[in-house]
Amino acid sequence: MPLVQGMLEILDDHLFDTLHTLAPRVAQRDRELMFVIPFGGMIVTNDGQRVKEYLETNMPMSGLLPSPNRFAVHALRVAFIGRKILPVSSRYYADTLVRLIIGAKTYWNGPAWKCADPVTMVLNADTLLVMGRHARVDLVRSLRRLLNPRPMIQEPFHVEVTFGKAWREYSDDAPDRLVVVLEGKLARAVI
Repeated sequence: MPLVQGMLEILDDHLFDTLHTLAPRVAQRDRELMFVIPFGGMIVTNDGQRVKEYLETNMPMSGLLPSPNRFAVHALRVAFIGRKILPVSSRYYADTLVRLIIGAKTYWNGPAWKCADPVTMVLNADTLLVMGRHARVDLVRSLRRLLNPRPMIQEPFHVEVTFGKAWREYSDDAPDRLVVVLEGKLARAVI
């Protein structure tokens, strides 16, 4: 299809953001927002303050897409990263709640294991055996399920992460970062 100036072209794309978990979370808030600090903004890590890099987010503005761009969200995926990517059987997935909020409406709300990235499933062959029968069925269904209806991002949005009690304890296996990926279709202006 020929491109016409002033039109929107549709691309398969993703939006991603990284949150440094600062484990153990003793003095920090239990709730953090993602997609609100664009690249070039200041962030706090376990090693102190620094500038957020493009490898940590592809958001050029805080919680907004450049106008007139729109993004149709098909799926939400999360992964915890420490010295390695943590498998979905890690207690941190069960003890973390994730909410996708566009405007003032919640489009997805649930524990992180229900939207875990599929790569977390293949890290450990015994992952599914550790989980209970009902949790195993829910996990397999959630990895196949797309967001329905597919929300359209064309106004302020963020992902709210709520950390549970497991995050307050010191642990050598605690993840350093949480990565959230929104998969979907980007409608961007043709210039």
